[in-house]
Amino acid sequence: MASEISNRLVLEAALTELHEVGPSQLRLRRVAKQANVSIGLISDHFGDREGLITAAVLYRIDQLMLNLFGPILDISDEEALTVQRLDQFERELIAPDFWQEAHAARQEYLQLHSYLMTNKGALVKLDESRQEVRKLILAKAQLFVDNGLTVPGVTAVTLVRVLFGVLYGQVFFDDQAGLEIVPDEWAFSLQLVLRSVFRPSAPAVL
Repeated sequence: MASEISNRLVLEAALTELHEVGPSQLRLRRVAKQANVSIGLISDHFGDREGLITAAVLYRIDQLMLNLFGPILDISDEEALTVQRLDQFERELIAPDFWQEAHAARQEYLQLHSYLMTNKGALVKLDESRQEVRKLILAKAQLFVDNGLTVPGVTAVTLVRVLFGVLYGQVFFDDQAGLEIVPDEWAFSLQLVLRSVFRPSAPAVL
């Protein structure tokens, strides 16, 4: 437990360094001082400077993805989804505060992702991490399908792909052409997309 706490403090300190000075100027000594641990402990758990940067970036990206999909991940596995719950879910997604959080999260994600572009091993770990988050989100999306709240033919996988595209602010077509969604259009775009995959006349479960 103490080791987990120390590791988390180190990762948070490393993220602060990354945001303040960038990866090239990150120094283990400053990170150790900020986290109140020894440089030896950092070396034992994360290896060298590059290992720490990779671990910190992956740690934060996991947080960003989980926060970004908070509205869907907050749905209980035992919950009988109703039209009313679907309306609440939509209101949470299109709320101005959530847009601002989502937009900030996407910008930070893109910045952190750029730190890993030259590290193939880190990119593999990032993909594995994203797959784990996708599994969590897919299980929640399946609840909408199982409760008859999606348009016929829309699967949980389709729903997740739609949400990923719009929440990240960019929808891709055939993995090539991309459509950027600007802030002023985001809420409307999300509403439009949601109404194309969800059934507005789905029966309420009393």
